[in-house]
Amino acid sequence: MSNFEEVEQDVEELLRKIIREDFPNVADAKIKPLYYMKKKMSKGVATLSYIAKTTPILNYLTGSSNGEGEGYNYILFMDGNVFPVLEYSDKVRVIRHELCHIFIDLESETNPFKMIDHEIQDFYSEIEHSKDDPKWRERIFVVAEAVYAKDE
Repeated sequence: MSNFEEVEQDVEELLRKIIREDFPNVADAKIKPLYYMKKKMSKGVATLSYIAKTTPILNYLTGSSNGEGEGYNYILFMDGNVFPVLEYSDKVRVIRHELCHIFIDLESETNPFKMIDHEIQDFYSEIEHSKDDPKWRERIFVVAEAVYAKDE
């Protein structure tokens, strides 16, 4: 079994919809959504999603076959065992959270694609968007525990 799998078409469409409606500032970034298929832990806590800026070599390798087209700028990793079973609203929240990490530096002359760490001031829009369900994170971790408990 591979460590990674392609996401379903509806996940790609959801990502594009969220960018179009809520993150127009990242519309020019090329983002590859991808499932990882093994439980990932960080500091004793399950990691259900994360976004990573591609390296120059990965950007090149994900470009056109002749190397002339630009490849992906970011890869959005999602737990392929948990994400598909989440409620639609929680899928939106997970994707929104990860997109909050993207910063496009329009003044950069070399590479405008940057990352923002977990700083509360950068996530005001996420807090505002989830004010109707502030405990959504806790809920998806309960779902994740149930998914992985079946495998034990």
